[in-house]
Order: sequence, then C-alpha cells, then structure tokens
Amino acid sequence: MKHMALSSKYSRLFLFLGVFIFLLSGCKDKWDLERTDFPEVATLEKREMNGLPTDMIVFGEIKGMRELDGSVEEHGHIWSVSGPGETLDLDHYLGRIQYQRMGNGEFSSHITGLTPDTLYSYRAFAVYNGKIYYGEIRNFLAGSLYPSPTITQVEILSLHSSDSRIRVDCLIQDLPTGLEIQDYGIILAHLSSPDDPTLPKIETDQVYSQGSILQTDTALHFSVPVGQLLPGYFRVLCYFRVNGRTYNSDPVSFAVGDFWEPITNFPDFHNDGISMKSGDRVFLVFPYYIGSYVGGDPFFTNPTLWSYDVQNGWINIPGTEIMGMEAGGTSFIIGDTIYLCMGTIGSLNNAMHAYHLSDGSIDTTSIVTDTLKGARRQFGISFTIGNKAYVGLGFDENANPLSDFWEFDPEKETPWTQVDPIPGGPLIGAVVFTLDEKAYIGLGKKPDGTLNKDFWTFDGESWHSETVAPFPGEGRLNAFSFTIHGRGYVGCGMQDAEYPNFLPNTPPAFYTISPIGAMYKDLWMFDPNAGPLGTWSKKADFFGEPRKGTMIAFSLQGKGISGMGYHHTDLYQYYPD
Repeated sequence: MKHMALSSKYSRLFLFLGVFIFLLSGCKDKWDLERTDFPEVATLEKREMNGLPTDMIVFGEIKGMRELDGSVEEHGHIWSVSGPGETLDLDHYLGRIQYQRMGNGEFSSHITGLTPDTLYSYRAFAVYNGKIYYGEIRNFLAGSLYPSPTITQVEILSLHSSDSRIRVDCLIQDLPTGLEIQDYGIILAHLSSPDDPTLPKIETDQVYSQGSILQTDTALHFSVPVGQLLPGYFRVLCYFRVNGRTYNSDPVSFAVGDFWEPITNFPDFHNDGISMKSGDRVFLVFPYYIGSYVGGDPFFTNPTLWSYDVQNGWINIPGTEIMGMEAGGTSFIIGDTIYLCMGTIGSLNNAMHAYHLSDGSIDTTSIVTDTLKGARRQFGISFTIGNKAYVGLGFDENANPLSDFWEFDPEKETPWTQVDPIPGGPLIGAVVFTLDEKAYIGLGKKPDGTLNKDFWTFDGESWHSETVAPFPGEGRLNAFSFTIHGRGYVGCGMQDAEYPNFLPNTPPAFYTISPIGAMYKDLWMFDPNAGPLGTWSKKADFFGEPRKGTMIAFSLQGKGISGMGYHHTDLYQYYPD
C-alpha cells in the first residue's frame, strides 16, 4: 500500500511538471519578443508660463525603468504648429529640446520663440537602446499680446518738390518686460488722392525698419526720419513683429504739401490770359489787347493761343493770331472744341469762334458760331457742366453790371438758351469753380459797392444759396480759382477794382483791371464734403507778389498753377495738402 501511495504521489508530480513544461513551451515565442512598451514615456498635461506669451514650460515623465536597465540615452520634447493631418515625430517637428541620460522621473522643457495666440502640438520622447519612444500628443495655446502701438505725431520738417522731410514719432505700450521683438518700424504708402482707401502693407510699400530689440520696459518709444518725399498724400502706420506675427497701429494719413514753388516763367509777355483744360493739356488764350502807351500812343497785341502739358511745356499754336478773342472776353472747352467769345476792342460783341482739337493739334481755321443771345458784354464768366457751357455776369455796353446766365448746347440747332439769373443779383469780379458737375460762384462786388462773401451753386437746372458755407476771408474781386481732388481753391484778388473801358472813342486811362485798396495773396480751400455746408480752410499764401490784372490759374496732375497778370510772366506751382 505504501508503495502504491508513493507511486501515485510521484505520478501527480510528474503530471504537473509535464503540464507546466507544455504551457511553458507554448509561451516561449512571446517572451522572446522585444518589450515595445518599455520604457514608458508620458506627455503630462501640466504646463507653466513664465510671463511671456512667447514662452511655455511643458512636462514629461519616464517610468518603468529598472535599476539594471540603466537610463535612456536622450529625452525631451518636440513641438509644432497644430494643423489638420499633422504628423509629430523626430522627422517632422518645428522645435526640439533634448537632454541626455535619465532614469525614471519627470522632466520639463522651456519652449521659447512661440508666436502669440497660436495653437501648438507637443509630445515627450525618449531614446533607449537606439529606439524612440513617444508620449501622447497634447496641445497648448501660446499666450496673448495686447499691445497698444500708436503714431503720436507726424511732423513735417521741411518742404521741397523733390526732397520733403518728415519725422514719424511712435509709441508701443503694454509690452511684457523681456519680450524679444524681431523687427519694428513704420510702413509708408503713397496714395493717389486724399480719398484713396489704401492701407500700408509690408509686401508692397516702403518699410523703414529699426531692427530688433530686447524689451527692457513696458513701452517702446522710437522716431523714424524720412526724406526724399515727393509732394502728395500718404498713409503711415507703425508695426512690430514677434516670432512671425505682426502688430500694427491704426494708420495716420497726412500730406506733404500746402506750399508753393516757382516754376519756369511763361515764355512771352501777355496780359490777362484765360486758361482752359482738356485732359492733361491746358490751353491759355490771350485776347486782342491794348498794352500801354509808347511815346503817347497805345500799342496792341494780337490774340494768341498757347498749350501746355508736363512733357512739352508751353507751345505757341501758330495760325491763331486773328482768332476773335478780344479784351474782357471769355472761353471754354466742350469735347474737342475750344470756344472763344465776347469782349471788345472798339465795340462790344457776342460773336463766338470755335477751334477744333484733333490728334493733339488744333485746326486753326476759326468757325464763327451763333452769337450769344442777350446783352453784349465784357468781363463775364463761364464754366462747363457736362457737355454744356454757361456764360453770364459781366458789364453791358453802358457799363451796367449783369446778372443773367445763358446755356450753350452745341448739339442743339439753336444752341443758346437763357437760364435763371444768379439769385444774388449782379456781381462784379466774381469767381467760379466746378466740383462734381456743380458750379460754385461767389465773391465779387454788388452794384451798391458791397463786397459779397456768399457763394451760390448751379447744377445746370437750378441755383442754390443755402448749401455753401460763407467765405471766411476778406471779400474781394478778381480772385483766381482751381480745383484739385474734389476741392476748390480760391486765392489772391483785390479789395476793389476799376475795370478798363474799351468802348469806342473812349481811350482808357488804364489797360487792365486795376486795384483799389488792398491786394491779397492768401489762398483758401473749400471741401464740399466736410460738414453739411462744406468747410473753408486757410492754406499757404501765394508765393509771388500781389498784382493787378487777371492772374491765370489751373490745376494739372494734382497740382495748382497760378501767376502772371499785368506786366508779369512769373508762374508758381502749388502742392496741396
């Protein structure tokens, strides 16, 4: 019995060993596999900021290492800007911080150079026995910057037609101390007009970089001098860049202008010219004129027509010496035709002569068109609205001032039609300019001697007197005018004047409009869009000396030109602001 019990006991032992060996043999292949989950690398959720929006401290952890395993060869963090379909590993990353050997435990990485307000992905990693182990991918949002960049002043240092100089003063506030600014400065855009909405851009406009700086204060003050500016309209902003993100101030608009400069004198001696403009070309007509007494006798100048453009300068157009423009007359352009009318030498007349423009030249054959229906006059005014011209005011043959106006439509069989007279009554020496198909007529003197400071508007249909702010300067006669970029300019003139009488058998005692009292050289700008009645603004005084006679005035390529007058050939160019 004892032998049988012992035999049974050993049998059960052998059976257990057999099963164990069988199970062990079945698991042999699994134990031989590499342990891919060793060591374990974790990307921890906790993060810390050090006060700068460009920095972030992230954490990782290594665990599962045994003493006999030694340590990982490398560990650290990698990161990149988050995006769809992103891959983040040691072959695809934006930044990397790595350390040398380490066993189990937490570790941290101080990431710098981040772009504020940007979402990043990051993960921890470790290298053990040449193999890379990663923690999970997590995200963080870089801190925010709330700076206050401002342009505090744009100061005009000097004005010149080819080398104006300015200084732009800037202030950037609410910066964290220790912030590294990679670039800062100003961006300057040249505008086509004061209403141009263009904003300065680094990619397309002039950049005045001041370099990089490590900020040691919460505010950055800097000034940028700019030279060699041409006259015109500008918009500027200050900027700074932090790790790829650009911060801009609000833009500030300014003009390099509001000054006069002398230009080349007119090449011939003429008095009381009248200017007209067609596109980028100006025409200046001088009437048949009594010049002065020479040896007790007056001398006469024949009418002449000149053209001017920036490329060719002044050109005397031959064949127009007897074109029918007389002293005290007026002129205008409609389409491709120059019209000259009225005036007197010997007698008042309302005849009108036309000259056609063709391929940049002028057909010098004068065409006598229908005469003005109405009183024969001299020293009237004219303007165009669309394809129609309007003529009015002036003196009749008895030297009585007139208030009537007439419309000239070259498309009609009967081109002259009377329109309503100006509501304020007759005006002597009034001035006119047109803006947006509307004529502005004002200043001058009333028949009772009162100086008028009001303006009326005429739109081709009706007159309005309550839509224009009163002129704030001195009342005057015989002022000049021109328009630039939707604004009207009025300048010079005289307190009162005597007008020459060229009627028959009445030798004049003087041969041009002669001042009585003060002569002015101030300039005023009217902006119809500033306020319900528009706004008048004082501008730089005319550069030349005050003068009698009729000054010419016109605008060309965004600048005003004025000058001449009685016994003057000088001309000056105005650069607006």
